[in-house]
Amino acid sequence: MHSASTGGTDRGDAFFRLVAGSGTGELTAIRGGGSLTIDEDGTHRVVFDDELDGPVARSSGSG
Repeated sequence: MHSASTGGTDRGDAFFRLVAGSGTGELTAIRGGGSLTIDEDGTHRVVFDDELDGPVARSSGSG
């Protein structure tokens, strides 16, 4: 789910929620949300505020 308020060319309070049960594979138990900001130069930045239940397999780089 995503929500934002706009006023002409600006955008404020853009946020999203991770829908329960929408994750797959290692992200099955993901929950939370996040926010979206757009810099003056047009760069989009997404910040996640999420949690995972249970073990998560992480790859370790080979060296």
